[in-house]
Amino acid sequence: AEVVIRETVYPNPATNQVFIEGDFAKVTEKDIIIVDAIGRQMKPVSIQKLSTRRMQINVSNLFSSQYFISVNTTTGKKVYKFIKL
Repeated sequence: AEVVIRETVYPNPATNQVFIEGDFAKVTEKDIIIVDAIGRQMKPVSIQKLSTRRMQINVSNLFSSQYFISVNTTTGKKVYKFIKL
């Protein structure tokens, strides 16, 4: 049976940390970009690869707003949307 990997972002809205889930086997921290609603690239405090399916991003330094996490994977770009409180 084929394993279905759910792509999700949580908690959403977020305060300090946000986790994303997906197929990150070949993804490194450099493949992750966070942009704000008008497309400016933001620098999170840290990005940690916890496993091949889970990344932890410290967004405690970002202002309250809506953001997009763009992940470049071998199968294309995945975008996760989250709200920072």
